[in-house]
Amino acid sequence: MKVLLLDIAHDLRSKRLWPVAAVLVIAIIAVPVVLLGGGSDGEVPPPVAAVPAPQSQLSTEVRVSESPEGGSSKLGEFTKHNPFKASSKAGLEDPEEAAGSGNGQPASAGEAPAVQPSPQPQSPAAQEPKAEKAPKASKEDAAATPADTRPVKVDERSGKSKRSTRDPQVVVYKADLAYGEAGKVKRHNGVEPLTIFPRSSRLFQFSGIDGRSRSVFTVLSPGLIADKGEGQCTQVAGRCAVLRLKKGEERVFRNGEGDRFRLRVSAYEPIEFAPADL
Repeated sequence: MKVLLLDIAHDLRSKRLWPVAAVLVIAIIAVPVVLLGGGSDGEVPPPVAAVPAPQSQLSTEVRVSESPEGGSSKLGEFTKHNPFKASSKAGLEDPEEAAGSGNGQPASAGEAPAVQPSPQPQSPAAQEPKAEKAPKASKEDAAATPADTRPVKVDERSGKSKRSTRDPQVVVYKADLAYGEAGKVKRHNGVEPLTIFPRSSRLFQFSGIDGRSRSVFTVLSPGLIADKGEGQCTQVAGRCAVLRLKKGEERVFRNGEGDRFRLRVSAYEPIEFAPADL
């Protein structure tokens, strides 16, 4: 313990902190001494009892005026006024006068107000609601009802229109095509939409019939070049990408090697499908 204290004192002296350590030691010793010494000198003063005030000061004298005219009421000097009566010039009548007869005389206190007889209960048969007639449909209501959307067919002989009793149909077209290399053209009947042909080289795709009754073909092979023939080509990136042919039209294509491919629309046939069959 002595060695430890010597080491601490040596460190404080080398670091020049011994004045701070000395002040701390003096403060640690002086604070308890001051606290204990200051408490012994003080004395608590004895409590002082409260002295009650004399009874003569608590009592208050009340004197009543002896003059007979001082407390008399003077309400008779004011005019009679009904606080519930309207204050405007065109005020309402006095409720006491209004309760009287029509000649302006007030009603006597003995008369009782007239009592109206209470309504008699009606029989159950009279209380039942009467059946009302259904309103007739007007022309505006008839016009608001949705019209029949079934297809209408016209008879070519009589010229009269006949409404079909069947549900509306969805029409899909099949085409009769003739295609192949020069000298090897073959006819293929009933080609359905989205059919790719020929299967070996996959050059075209039959997409269906457009609104102008033209067969639409998508050219799948980028190496095909529209050489000559009929129909309408839609150019994409400098080549015929979509070909439209009418019935009886023909178009010739060639590839980079010089081979020619013929495509012809012979006919097309509509096929109807009910929506439930799709």
